[in-house]
Amino acid sequence: QNNDADAGLDPSYVPENMAKLGMDYTWDGGSAAVFCTHFGKPPRVDSPIPGNPDTEAISLVSLNIRLDMSNWLDCPKKRAILTLRTENLLDDEIYVPNFGQGYFPYGPGRTFYAGLTARF
Repeated sequence: QNNDADAGLDPSYVPENMAKLGMDYTWDGGSAAVFCTHFGKPPRVDSPIPGNPDTEAISLVSLNIRLDMSNWLDCPKKRAILTLRTENLLDDEIYVPNFGQGYFPYGPGRTFYAGLTARF
């Protein structure tokens, strides 16, 4: 992806270049995937909050696992899917412009997500 701002627009902290590369493995009971997402150095955006470091380019690794839980929940196949996801798997330090509304696109440190999808 390549982003260029039109003349006269306020700068954003969306990098000009982003790329995502990954691989996954699927079997009868689920899938596992690893992705590396590269965020290029964003345009210089002055933060009104003192002490924010300059933003640099970064590459983050994520892990996605989907498991068919139907056997354990005694329901038909593929009716209950457990999803586990980890962002910033390597726990890299992330600095993004902070305007008092939190971090974007990722918070600092490693994050975990879990969900269960049930089809009726």
